[in-house]
Amino acid sequence: MSTQRKNILKNLIKKGMFTTASAAAMILVSTSSLALDNRDVIADDAVLSSGVNLDQNGGNIPFAPGSLLTFNNADSVTADVNAIAGIYVNAIGLSMTFLQNTVVGCIVPPDLLLANHSLNMTIPAGANVTLNGVAPSQAAAAAAVNAAGGANPFAPGLGNNVPADTYFINDIDFQGTNGQLTIQAADNGDIVFAAETTDTTITNGLKAIVNVNSNLQVKDISWATGLGKINIGANAIYNYVNNLPNPIDVNPIGNLVFLDPTSRADFSNENGASTQFFATEALTSKNDAAGIVAFHVSTSATNITVPVGTSPTQRFNTFITDGENVTTISSNIFAQKIIIQQDPTKLGGQTQLIWTTQLNTGAGGLVQFNSNSISQFNANITSNMDFNGKSATAILDDGVTVTGDIDDIIGGNLATLNFVGGSTVTGDVGANHAINTLNVKGNNPVNLQGNVTVDQFNFTADGIAAVGGTLTATAGVQYNDLEATLAFSNPVGSYIFSSPILQAGNGGVMVDTTLKATDASIATAKAIQIGANFSTAALTLAVNNPNLNLYSGRKSN
Repeated sequence: MSTQRKNILKNLIKKGMFTTASAAAMILVSTSSLALDNRDVIADDAVLSSGVNLDQNGGNIPFAPGSLLTFNNADSVTADVNAIAGIYVNAIGLSMTFLQNTVVGCIVPPDLLLANHSLNMTIPAGANVTLNGVAPSQAAAAAAVNAAGGANPFAPGLGNNVPADTYFINDIDFQGTNGQLTIQAADNGDIVFAAETTDTTITNGLKAIVNVNSNLQVKDISWATGLGKINIGANAIYNYVNNLPNPIDVNPIGNLVFLDPTSRADFSNENGASTQFFATEALTSKNDAAGIVAFHVSTSATNITVPVGTSPTQRFNTFITDGENVTTISSNIFAQKIIIQQDPTKLGGQTQLIWTTQLNTGAGGLVQFNSNSISQFNANITSNMDFNGKSATAILDDGVTVTGDIDDIIGGNLATLNFVGGSTVTGDVGANHAINTLNVKGNNPVNLQGNVTVDQFNFTADGIAAVGGTLTATAGVQYNDLEATLAFSNPVGSYIFSSPILQAGNGGVMVDTTLKATDASIATAKAIQIGANFSTAALTLAVNNPNLNLYSGRKSN
């Protein structure tokens, strides 16, 4: 760093212009293009503000805020400055205590390979350490030398550039106080601890606060069990990845705080012996439709028993489930939007998601598919459902009622809707765009109370499908020669049936509404019953076929 630049920074600090961590971050952001000092720690108990035990000449020259720092031995340092551009850790067991608000750039070892070369941090009461992910550019690092004229170890040992957002930190000790750690990547990237090779731990942190203002991934259980509060900010992701061979408690002490509708917590299991996500404390949001919760199943079949939200009016913004193995959800999930994005790659035609509890997304809510997966629902759904143009399959078990529409809002004509037994849909099926295939697979009645728009409407059992509105099946209603019944059941209003009937066999049609049929194939049904339940029912055959024979299939009215 030039003498002129040092003087400018000193004057700004004296004038109180860099008294906060956020202001000090301005210094670090600028270090990517400007030359930096590199200071060496040469003995234990070094102090940055005075320069004690810094550099080879022992000149007690103060550390200039925004400079680089190098450890070559297991020494301890008192950090009482407001900005450190980057720390090079070329030793095991080194430590730093932060006495004031400090912004810290990347912390890296030689060649990024020595995972045990990492910093032990102590954050006492009143101090807030901000990790901003800024790394010195190679040009700036190469231009910086230590007090003896030695080259900065950031260059050329780490290749063309020091990686941004990388921190080799072994442990963070809050000393049982209200110290704070703030994650604030200047590039809005993902802050990575120890480059995913060593799990950074938390010590004495039950009164401490971690502010997650940009994406952060952690792996050690102490982040869940040993911190007083984890504040997740707007558009930030707190990603807790657990590799232990046991059930994962994602919220053991209730320390997760979602500050914004876009605040997000992701949970992932990476050990094949881990088969459950649970929570001692339910995941809750301070306001309705605030916060995002996501679960990723990456190994064995996993059961999610974590309560998310408290009611349809006190819910999360979004709940996301994805994974590479079978996922079962058996807890109450309350979110305005449910996103299903299971990865079917490793499971073939197997069901990837089994949802055993009732779903209620509340006002304006939606269950949406974001992958070509297969999901089974065992309980009632109070929500609209959107296949979102995906080749997804929804299986509704016997007795399930969907209070809402089932749709493919953006189109695609790829989705499949299977009714295993007697189920009800109160809204429309294919409200905006057609569902590709609707299968009636059981013998119990399927009650479709609204309009139905599909490509294929198939009976695969001797069941009954009652339609309360207009039925449009572009490719036809396929009976497969079964004793199935298609019923038009709404006595209020008039409706049109214009689709062909295929392989009617012993199948029938019941009309308990005012219905106009425009396709001659209705005549192939074995029986057409009119007014079995409502005497006002009427059927009009608007068929341009002078040779239509209503008795060709041995039918009776």
